[in-house]
Amino acid sequence: MRITKNIFYLVVIFQFLNCTNGKNHDKGSNDEKSNYEISGKIRLAMLDEILKDNVQIIRNKKALIVHHKLMPEIEHFSGSGENLEKIAYLDYLSNTLKENDTSFIKYQIDQLKAFSLEDLETDGYNIFDFKHYVNKDIEIDSIYQIVELSNYENGIDNQALQFLYGPIMNKKKNKVYLKIDTPYSGNTYLFEKKDGVWSKKNIGNWVE
Repeated sequence: MRITKNIFYLVVIFQFLNCTNGKNHDKGSNDEKSNYEISGKIRLAMLDEILKDNVQIIRNKKALIVHHKLMPEIEHFSGSGENLEKIAYLDYLSNTLKENDTSFIKYQIDQLKAFSLEDLETDGYNIFDFKHYVNKDIEIDSIYQIVELSNYENGIDNQALQFLYGPIMNKKKNKVYLKIDTPYSGNTYLFEKKDGVWSKKNIGNWVE
């Protein structure tokens, strides 16, 4: 997957500002909120478990990470061969997570606009304040250089900023969809909890 640098930067800024502005988005009725609400603490605890069980994903806790959906969703398909058909993003997540309630998934996506990783710092992760630099109109190239220099000073060579998006889960909370990107490539994972341990499956990737 190739994309021009200017378009890529515009996508990054647009996606980030869209997530920031979405924090006041109307999420539906109070009854819906009560049924679908997943607290930030639950998300963070689940994410912490997943990262501990799959240490190769974030190889060094000192490496800077941020919660942000870096790339827009690509087209998703269901079936194979002559039966291959394009499906909506929500249907794709529904199939992936084996969760029939797409409203539950949609509500999680809305919740993620206000989700923060800051509390993970208490467990040793290094969270980057991406919003601070974007709001100061610092060019994306310069932001990435700041991150790579910080990582280098922390003893981590050739490590770009890592963009983490998720978790999106099923109601049983035993399947989780998670994206981890850098400015140059990314992977999408499905995690499943069995016997108290989160195992991962790579279900998508892209390279600039």
